Amino acid sequence: YNRDDCVSNWRLRDWLEERRPELAAAIHVAPPDLPRPVPGAAEAGERLTDYLAQVHALEERLVAGMSDAELADPALRTPEQHARWLLAQLLSWHRREDKSTWWRYFHLLDLTDEERIAETDALAGLEYAGEVAQEKRSIVHRYRFPPQEHDIDPGTTVIDPATRRSPGTVVAVDNRAGTIDLRRAVASEVPHPTSLVPREIVDTPEQRASLLRVGDWVAEHGIELADPDAAGAELASPPA
Repeated sequence: YNRDDCVSNWRLRDWLEERRPELAAAIHVAPPDLPRPVPGAAEAGERLTDYLAQVHALEERLVAGMSDAELADPALRTPEQHARWLLAQLLSWHRREDKSTWWRYFHLLDLTDEERIAETDALAGLEYAGEVAQEKRSIVHRYRFPPQEHDIDPGTTVIDPATRRSPGTVVAVDNRAGTIDLRRAVASEVPHPTSLVPREIVDTPEQRASLLRVGDWVAEHGIELADPDAAGAELASPPA
């Protein structure tokens, strides 16, 4: 899959390059003068910057002493070196995973209602059917939708792509009847949604901190556990 993805992007790049002369001719510009998009400078937040600095510093400590050749070729590493190298790569695993999850979430938000129907996690084509119940200070609203695959169940956190806000709490889903019920406050003025995108993104601060503690211990004491019980007690302590 990774090879196919890389080759596909490579060929797409080549195809776009072949289109540049056509665009230049259409707008009467010499090909060398045709501007190219310039990537914007993204600035990480203060907390993310601090976290990345910790990860980078710990990665350097874990691979300290390894030559450039050993870093590049696993066959040249000793088992101890390879274990430390693997741990260094694991430190930012959660952030790498989160990036793909966030990419998918924002991709779904940017689609049209028609495009979301073809997706397997969002729910689209909603039509308001009316109120079905009132619970204290909340009203349950029902919506109908055409047959489609989706990952939305009662309790799933959902976002209305049109407003980027919550349209209510999912309290019931009947795929056979093609209906979904959302509960929200009587005083709520949010519009009725025509699509729903799940926002089930789990934060992982404890897991990230745990990996940093393990990495710090290994960088300080080595990969071999001279005293497993003492190491376990130290690693179980909360981060500073």
